[in-house]
Amino acid sequence: MFEMGDVLGVNSTPIQRRVTISPLYVDTYEVTVERFRSYWNAGHPSPSSVLYPSGSYPTAGSVTEPGSGVGCTWRGPSSTSPINCVNWTTAQAFCVWDGGRLPTEAEWEWVARGGNSNPYPWGSTNPEDGLVCWSGNSTRTGACVVGDRKST
Repeated sequence: MFEMGDVLGVNSTPIQRRVTISPLYVDTYEVTVERFRSYWNAGHPSPSSVLYPSGSYPTAGSVTEPGSGVGCTWRGPSSTSPINCVNWTTAQAFCVWDGGRLPTEAEWEWVARGGNSNPYPWGSTNPEDGLVCWSGNSTRTGACVVGDRKST
């Protein structure tokens, strides 16, 4: 049980009601291009419904091939890269094919907080207070900075 929303109410939605989630498992590693390709080559089936703790819900939308634009990994040289540029319906279909489902908003927030009520997965220390990881389009390097130490 935890309170959903931005604990500080600054950057996101304000605190919402207390939410209870059922026990769940989340993949330890991101889905790679290779793992997603196995699903795609199996005919990329689309489930008619998905079972959640609160019931079964019909799926909506169409399964589509991942994007291949700039930054998309689907057609890239590395099959060990995480897959990206996948729409929600396709991601859900992959998860069902792989034996799971996408998390609910509450489950995702719980996991993103590290499985507790802290505002961040690492605790309550604000990222501006010395623990920040940068990657992607930034003037900073793709490194983690912890205090005065730097690791890549």
